[in-house]
Amino acid sequence: YEDPWFNWSDFGLRTSLFAVNRINEGYSKFETGGRYEFSRKFGLKKRNKIAFFGQASYTDVYEADIDAVELGDTNYFTHTTGISFTLDRRDNPRAPRSGFIAQTSVSVSSAAIASDVEFLRATGRLGYYIPVGDSTFRLSARAGTISPMGDTTAIPIDLRFYNGGAQSVRSFRERDLGPRDSKGFPVGGQFYTIFNAEYEIPVSAIDGLSFVPFVDAGNLLRDSDMAGFEDMKYAIGLGLRYQTPIGP
Repeated sequence: YEDPWFNWSDFGLRTSLFAVNRINEGYSKFETGGRYEFSRKFGLKKRNKIAFFGQASYTDVYEADIDAVELGDTNYFTHTTGISFTLDRRDNPRAPRSGFIAQTSVSVSSAAIASDVEFLRATGRLGYYIPVGDSTFRLSARAGTISPMGDTTAIPIDLRFYNGGAQSVRSFRERDLGPRDSKGFPVGGQFYTIFNAEYEIPVSAIDGLSFVPFVDAGNLLRDSDMAGFEDMKYAIGLGLRYQTPIGP
């Protein structure tokens, strides 16, 4: 349910209910719950946004081949609440060619709001776009950290960060970059970085088709206390991108 003018105000309300059954590499989970967000857009084109958000959900990791010592809690309720801020100066949010976007969020999950697992999480993203003739040069950087707090000593496996895949460090399989258990399954981490550089070259003969050479880098570290640029992985490659009516 979404109401962009909640109670006839300048604030928007978005709520949702969900139930997810997912088989990951090494474990399977069922999760059900709900999300809520109060937000306000501002700026000349209403592309900047500040939001107060939250999510309450129950997670059951019902099957796992991963070493038990790596799993953490497998049945738990979490209630997370936080604030996010977006500053968008791109010329076109769907297919940007110039400008920049900066996003950050901080959230907390605490026993004070009935959560079984307690943690503090923060993420950030910066993207910069430079037109070069008909081509576009793009740079982006992302990072995130999650730290246990209160009575929680270990972040459960499904709340950790993962890295690798088409939306992060390309040339690595999905969730394939980072720590593994003794059987070779990815176990996630508490701190990550992702850096992307790409040069999109449109193919004049076919509208919407582009060549995209890229260079990516990133890491995923087990412990947020180790936050830094240790164990960086790198990728270089060439992609094809086709702009459809619903996005690239």
